[in-house]
Amino acid sequence: MDAFAQRKASTLAELALDAGDLSRAGHVDARARAVVALVNTHPAFFTTSSCAGRVSLFADPTAETRAAGMKGGEWVYVSHDPADAAAVVSAVRRKLGEETDAASSSSTPDPETSLVLRFEPFILAVEAESVEAGSRFARLARDAGFRESGVVAGGTGRAVCSARCSIRMEAPLVAKGTRLVSDEAIKVLVAIANEKWAANAARAERLRERI
Repeated sequence: MDAFAQRKASTLAELALDAGDLSRAGHVDARARAVVALVNTHPAFFTTSSCAGRVSLFADPTAETRAAGMKGGEWVYVSHDPADAAAVVSAVRRKLGEETDAASSSSTPDPETSLVLRFEPFILAVEAESVEAGSRFARLARDAGFRESGVVAGGTGRAVCSARCSIRMEAPLVAKGTRLVSDEAIKVLVAIANEKWAANAARAERLRERI
């Protein structure tokens, strides 16, 4: 078994345990499973990480969270499906201490809290058995609308390609404890993020069809 086949076999064994994906989530998103499985059936390719695309509310790290041992930020809300605007508004209000229910009133809001509403698009990283095979995959991905796709040849002979696009969004909602937008504005921003989610889903389906 050559080195590529060994790496593929190892990766597929880990994916079978639902623990081999190198994305932040650590596993394959439900909406990405079909295309990941399809890629992995091809003898010239296997996936190394993926994300189906997500709408999230991200809290930047603060002095308080770092002191608590959190090195990075925090997903306050995340969905690989269209986002629930009411849930996003509620998450913002909880972080700012604006919720009046007993469960949330006991916590003191962090005055350095900064929250960003994000939409991040579908991404698929694939190792190919050769640069030529990787180039074919990258061309296929660009044809499906993933214009930022490409292939990188490593010094060890590995060829890693990725399907990427620029459908994304990043909107600050809270900066250093100061709310920047109203609840109604948050709902409008969530609607925009969901429009991007729909465009992303259509593009990912075109990629699956071409594969």
